[in-house]
Amino acid sequence: MTHHRLLLALSTFLLGAGSAVAQSADLTCMALDVVAAGQPSAARKSFSATRTIDLTVVATFKELPSREHLLELVFTSPDGFLYRSMTFPIAPSGRVAGHRRIPDYPNPVSELYVATETGADGLARNMVAVPFPVGGTTIVSSGLYGRWTVEARLDGARTPCTRGLTFTLTP
Repeated sequence: MTHHRLLLALSTFLLGAGSAVAQSADLTCMALDVVAAGQPSAARKSFSATRTIDLTVVATFKELPSREHLLELVFTSPDGFLYRSMTFPIAPSGRVAGHRRIPDYPNPVSELYVATETGADGLARNMVAVPFPVGGTTIVSSGLYGRWTVEARLDGARTPCTRGLTFTLTP
């Protein structure tokens, strides 16, 4: 194991050890899911990178947001390194989603609106769907195939707001 990977593994262990799942003042993350259009839900953990243009990350919350929030999705590649971190503003319930400036982003970003949907089990879920580009990216051109991880963080927290999700990208 290289010195860099050893430090990354040690820091990940230390940051995760003993830390509770972070929550925002009025928004609680419940779960993450990764889906691809037209793919049966039984196969949701493995996707063909050469046949998939975009994956969709679905974040589920316990409640509707009563104020503005920032949702950050952090993707770790199969080699254990940060691939991409994407931050999205979330609009409070009852307000039409617009655009908002995010620190370190050059242009305003479209706000996400948390929608309440009823699942096949009859339970209501408050969710946002975020596209994650796969086709035409360095994932395919550099052969970044294998086990990926995505974590969700709220409002600049250093720790995830729910358990991270792993999925596999194949050629």
